[in-house]
Amino acid sequence: MANILDNVVSGISQGVNSISEGAKNLVGKTGMNTQIQNLEREKNAVFQNLGSLVYTLQTSGAVNIDQIGSMCEQIKGYNDQIENLKNQIKMLDAQKGQNNHQAAVCQQPVNPESAPADGVANMADAKFCGKCGNANKPEAKFCARCGGPLNG
Repeated sequence: MANILDNVVSGISQGVNSISEGAKNLVGKTGMNTQIQNLEREKNAVFQNLGSLVYTLQTSGAVNIDQIGSMCEQIKGYNDQIENLKNQIKMLDAQKGQNNHQAAVCQQPVNPESAPADGVANMADAKFCGKCGNANKPEAKFCARCGGPLNG
């Protein structure tokens, strides 16, 4: 009895940790997307200044390659930072896709997509959706996942 209770407590703890990790990833991704937007704005400002500089230098006849090169390097730096942040977001998304879902008591792997709907105690009583295959409550008229009509 104590072993089952320990497994339940452990499963709940893992679930809370998984939710916490998901929240951290969401906050992290949101912050990175905000950084990307800010870097894009700063990069566009440098582009605008570069265009003005090139125009001014061209009309005055005094083209300064060093100034233009410096601004191009700034733009490259912004592009590198943006690419780095996008790669970090991809890594977070990949980690999210690799989360192992386990049953709380027996710790066996569970595919959340194939888990029965809440309230379906016995899979033999479940109504299965013809569109997505989701297990629904026996009294359901429509699928809880996709909204498709259920037969029977």
